[in-house]
Amino acid sequence: MSFFVRANYSLKDRYYFTANFRRDGNSALAEGHKYGNFGGISGGWLISSEKFFKRLVPSTAINNLKLNASWGRVGNGNIVNDYSSFSLYSASLYGDASTWNISQQGNDGLSWETSSQTNIGLSFDALHDRLHLEFSYFNNNVDDLILSVPQSPSKGIVGNSILANVGSMYNRGVELSLGYQILNNKNWRWNVSANFTYLKNEVTALSGNEEAIISYTGSGSTNITKVGYSVGSLYGLRTLR
Repeated sequence: MSFFVRANYSLKDRYYFTANFRRDGNSALAEGHKYGNFGGISGGWLISSEKFFKRLVPSTAINNLKLNASWGRVGNGNIVNDYSSFSLYSASLYGDASTWNISQQGNDGLSWETSSQTNIGLSFDALHDRLHLEFSYFNNNVDDLILSVPQSPSKGIVGNSILANVGSMYNRGVELSLGYQILNNKNWRWNVSANFTYLKNEVTALSGNEEAIISYTGSGSTNITKVGYSVGSLYGLRTLR
């Protein structure tokens, strides 16, 4: 369940501002942690509309140049099980006697995973809109990361794992896209485009004295989440080539 509001403002058709706020609720999270407050702000500057730019650069060269920046904080409660924080039981038999069997181990501290992201971008159109370029830098800090944490088999937990908020990580990088309109007439339109993305992901903290979280499948250990490395890095036995 969500409530949200957004406000937009434009000044002189070249300065743009947006602010938003939302309150989200998710039943998959623990009591006392079901609701979170999130929001963000953004701004844009249409530099090509400024008088000094029109004096310096002819419109036939660059006809649109815009600078954008934004910051926002959102919550991730996208968990497959809608009641992940609860300990659940199902009907079972112990011999001939009716009983209860635990089907899910809950976590009464499970809360929102939060993501705070900063974006800075520049875009321009040139040659009468035939050439288009966009460049952006992003930095996304994720806290209270939700992962399935392996548990000792002696605990008797179903699946030997439990969902928990276990640490922090970041995603940062750049994106670049370039497009050019080769041909545009009554019968034909021919556009070419290319894009490039660079992303660095690194775990910066794990809570609960966890040195590493190792994921297992039927074939053994396959992935590891460890401070200083990317989340879910490939992990397994070393073999001779």
